[in-house]
Amino acid sequence: MKKSDIAFIILFTLMAGFLGGIYVSSLQKPETKVLARFVNGEREVVTYLPAVDTKGNGVVGILKTTVKPGKGGVSVDVSNVLSYLDTQQSAKIAADVARNYTGIDTSNLDINYAIEVNATAVEGTSAGAAMAVSVIAALQSKTLNSSVFMTGTIEPDGSIGRVGAIVEKARAAKDAGATMFLVPKGQATSTELKRQRECRNVGFINYCEVTYKQQSANITGIAGISVVEVRNVGDAARHMVVEK
Repeated sequence: MKKSDIAFIILFTLMAGFLGGIYVSSLQKPETKVLARFVNGEREVVTYLPAVDTKGNGVVGILKTTVKPGKGGVSVDVSNVLSYLDTQQSAKIAADVARNYTGIDTSNLDINYAIEVNATAVEGTSAGAAMAVSVIAALQSKTLNSSVFMTGTIEPDGSIGRVGAIVEKARAAKDAGATMFLVPKGQATSTELKRQRECRNVGFINYCEVTYKQQSANITGIAGISVVEVRNVGDAARHMVVEK
């Protein structure tokens, strides 16, 4: 075989390997995170927040989440919300969870949450899960189903934590027009102490004994709304996030 032929074969093999590498790499998902592009404005996502006031009454507030070009800031505008520092911390965790979930770098964006509620005061950390899902929707240029409400804290790993007053919140959600209420895992049932009185005759004496036994009830039946448990933001997003 001539030297020129050998050189041609070597060159052909190298070129084929190079082009093949380009083709294979084009099929692989890039490891670098995508930058969201907000060139001409901002995105706003609105959802509703079932909560309880200081008297234990169920109320529904509004969460407005705005994402716009910026420098990676996270802020919260609240009125009538207890534990502002806890709410601010939940907001930051929610933004981090949304970034990790979508794979979108938010270092060039500012995220603002505005919570509005017509009540004496509400506790704000139970809005954490809704905050995370609202940012996910905004980053993906989507919106949220207005008939699905949610309550739950948000954890750094994306899991949704337990909260209180589920029954009161479920009833408030139904009264506000929701058809589905998302709750943390294990909180779709309510456990109550039921009073039981049993009497029997002991000789000439009527002896009565009062006991209290735990009884579980399905909150869907109690509040009249579909109550669905969600373990993490992925579960919640599948129920809430919709195309515009």
